[in-house]
Amino acid sequence: MTELVRRIRQCWSNLANLPAVVSVPLSIGVTTVAIAGSLLVMRQAGWLQPLELMVFDQMVRSRPTQEPDPRLLIVSITEKDIQTQKRWPLSDQTIATLLQKLQQHQPIAIGLDILRDFPQEPGNAALKKQFQAPNIIAITGLQQADDYGTPPPPGMPEEQVGFNDVLTDPDGVIRRSLLFADADYPYSFAVRLAFAYLKAQGIEPKAGLKNPDNLRLGSVEFEPLESDAGGYQTIDSAGYQLLLNYRAPHNVARTVSVTQVLNGQIDPAWVKGKVVLIGATARSAKDDFLTPYSPAQQNRPKMPGVEIHAQIVSQLISAPLNGRLPFWFWSNSWEIAWIVGWVLAG
Repeated sequence: MTELVRRIRQCWSNLANLPAVVSVPLSIGVTTVAIAGSLLVMRQAGWLQPLELMVFDQMVRSRPTQEPDPRLLIVSITEKDIQTQKRWPLSDQTIATLLQKLQQHQPIAIGLDILRDFPQEPGNAALKKQFQAPNIIAITGLQQADDYGTPPPPGMPEEQVGFNDVLTDPDGVIRRSLLFADADYPYSFAVRLAFAYLKAQGIEPKAGLKNPDNLRLGSVEFEPLESDAGGYQTIDSAGYQLLLNYRAPHNVARTVSVTQVLNGQIDPAWVKGKVVLIGATARSAKDDFLTPYSPAQQNRPKMPGVEIHAQIVSQLISAPLNGRLPFWFWSNSWEIAWIVGWVLAG
């Protein structure tokens, strides 16, 4: 042990006596390796993830807000609608009449973001009749570890059902969308609606060119998120997930109320050839979530679920039709090189 200590001391003495031209680059190298290594270890452990996500949110908020997507229409169930109907959930008869009036104007697809696993009389027979239309998309809830999920409306064909589950990050913010899952109903609600619209435009989903397991719409290939993509290090990347490319903090699409539709107070052009999403925006429905925009939204920091689904639909159809490309990420090797490079420069 004494001999080892003596040799170590001799080594440091020799380093101290090296010419400046050698010792300076050596010290820079040692410092670079130490700092870069510490940063990479902290990043890999997920300690920097909250900071990186905060920066991402700020960048999302700093982008120009896009105009409402003209291909979508949101039929909002507002507090006033609930008070007018004097019940929540709305009756099957009210939903059936709502669907019937929308169908008169020839939409491409109607997505009902309302659970209907149990009848809400009166009007269940009338609602079942409306559900026979092939352009109606209903929802189901995926089975979770602590529950059995929520089934779709009884008798609804599988190809007309999508799950409406959303993914929240550890801080409760929705930054990702789940498109496909290993479940009885593998397609998401938004995917069903987007595929219906794109099919009418002559675009069918295909296997990716870079990776046959990827989704390709037109010329755009969507690469699924990995657990360590971008600023993420600790997320569960199961299924087929994308980073949600928000269109705007509000007014993602033209929005009308249930009462307006029932009273015939809408322009048929708002519906014809469009994707219609029906869902609750009333605060009492408690179907709203935090988004990257939340810190800047004082009046209502949370976004209703139906609007989040509309954001996903808009993202999927805007990529092939408008060239609004999805987010992409560097590989781990490039990210390491970037960090080391800046540490060395510093």
